[in-house]
Amino acid sequence: MAKRPPQKNTIRPGFVKTAIGKVRLLIQFRLGYLFNMQLLSLYWLLSCLLCSFVFNYVRIKGAIINLDAIHIQLVAFIMGGYCFIRFIACWINKIKINVNTKQLTVIHTPFSFAANKSRLRSPNIVQLYVDFKDSPFLKQYVVLALMKNQEVVEILETTDIKLAQYLETRIEKYLCIEDMKIDGEIEHSDISTKNKQPRLRIVGASNI
Repeated sequence: MAKRPPQKNTIRPGFVKTAIGKVRLLIQFRLGYLFNMQLLSLYWLLSCLLCSFVFNYVRIKGAIINLDAIHIQLVAFIMGGYCFIRFIACWINKIKINVNTKQLTVIHTPFSFAANKSRLRSPNIVQLYVDFKDSPFLKQYVVLALMKNQEVVEILETTDIKLAQYLETRIEKYLCIEDMKIDGEIEHSDISTKNKQPRLRIVGASNI
């Protein structure tokens, strides 16, 4: 195995569980630690209640638009069920990040949605770094991977800067990726810019 390069001194957050085996690195934590739980769960709960209101209003008063009442109720029931599942997922879902020499995968369990899955080929990852993500309501950070083809792939969003920087550091260490400063990267507070490697400029990168 290649010699591991010197890494940033980032402390593992208490809610994160890390297991290192001979063939993989496993990092897992609850979904609730990624976002502001009160706002996110409240959004899905209110959406669910709104669908319930529409369902009952149509049942009592009749159709509110030029459609059969049963069709409106069916749509409200399906949407309400989806919102309720998302609400429950906010509280019980776990994030599992699997890393080995072949690939890096991010999985949400037990409730998994298509937008929650990520899979990257580990040999194609040049660098990991943390950046801000524009959001009208929350201060968010995003863990990004710069690939050999100069694409920038989003791995994970979070409101916890310490979690984002821990994931960056731990995965880089496991994959023996030499840390380099990328333009726009959020620096670790305990690392001086003088000790960073030369800047790695992204040319023609695009977010996906």
